[in-house]
Amino acid sequence: MTSPPDLSTLSHAEKDTLILALFARLAVADERIAAQDARILALEARLNELTRPPKTPDNSSKPPSQGQKQDCPSPAARLARKSRPGVGRTLHPNPDKRIDAVLPACPKCNAAFPEALQTPQQVYERIELPPVRPHVTQVRLFGGRCACCGERVTADAPAGLGRGSPFGPSIAAMVVYLHYAHAIGMERLALLMDELFSLSISEGAISNILARARQPLLAARTAIQAVVLASPVVCSDETSARVTGKTWWEWVFVGALAVLHTIQPSRGKAVVTALFGDARPGVWVSDMLGSQRTFCAMRLTPSSVAIPRSARRSGNSCCAPSPSDDGERC
Repeated sequence: MTSPPDLSTLSHAEKDTLILALFARLAVADERIAAQDARILALEARLNELTRPPKTPDNSSKPPSQGQKQDCPSPAARLARKSRPGVGRTLHPNPDKRIDAVLPACPKCNAAFPEALQTPQQVYERIELPPVRPHVTQVRLFGGRCACCGERVTADAPAGLGRGSPFGPSIAAMVVYLHYAHAIGMERLALLMDELFSLSISEGAISNILARARQPLLAARTAIQAVVLASPVVCSDETSARVTGKTWWEWVFVGALAVLHTIQPSRGKAVVTALFGDARPGVWVSDMLGSQRTFCAMRLTPSSVAIPRSARRSGNSCCAPSPSDDGERC
């Protein structure tokens, strides 16, 4: 490194010249440093791009359909599976039909082979579905004009066969089950009913069946709600759900004997307070969202909001009637 000059021996003009030279060198150095910084940033970005793992459904929000599946190993490279004792399908205890094939003679020597000496050597089954077609009951209500009073009268319909939808409870149960349990849409469900059951049904009729199924399901929901409200322990959580193109919230309340699901447009405490009313579970477990925290403060007694730290699990919080010196408020 060059030692600095003795400034005491320099005149003012020489000092000015030295300062200007240093300023020029600093400007060049600044430009070089700026270029090097830009180059370093570009190289770091490139390095990050090369070393960063590719986005997959496992480490990003990419849908599973866009994931690249690994090639399966060739059959020769696979390890042989350890053998297990073979098992067969259990024979039906009461088959609808049994066919016995007996030998008229020995196939080896053609000697007579009495049927009484033969025993079953192999027993297997062939299972088929019977033809499925709708069972149509046509109701005819007779009547006419009364010869006495002159009024036109009609007979009453038999019980359970009144006017209305032509599709009975068995068809309604099948439609509800396939639509909700197996997520089959209206168009495919109408096609499926036609191809499997030879039943011609429109999408509008399916929609009406699903609408009529609401009332019995509401009665079942009321029974489930009563069981959950009476539970000493309630676990609660909520997640988003799309309803007619808008974001609603699916709430779940898990009791000791039942689980209640309800979809509401709100995520606030009004949902919890409207559902539980004056009911107060002994223990309330949740992620302590603001709405649920407010419910704890409003609904549980002052002695019910202390819980030992050892009761915390998996990031959830709960309020329970077990005050302790090492407890903490919800």
